Amino acid sequence: MVLHEGFTALLDALAEHHGNKAGPWLDALEEAVNKRAKNIVVEGMPIRYEAALIDAGLRALKSVFENYRSNLSEH
Repeated sequence: MVLHEGFTALLDALAEHHGNKAGPWLDALEEAVNKRAKNIVVEGMPIRYEAALIDAGLRALKSVFENYRSNLSEH
């Protein structure tokens, strides 16, 4: 929850800079965030748990970006 709120505040600031409209800036940001998230390595954890955690995180990120895009288009 805390990360979600912080991430949303960051998106709000960036959206304001881009006229509160979704566009290539949001696509590029999502791509960069996903790329970094996929490269996370968790040491000392079995690979199946690591993969499950990363997958869950990627799904959460996708949800955040989808919801954010939807909210921008409504305004």
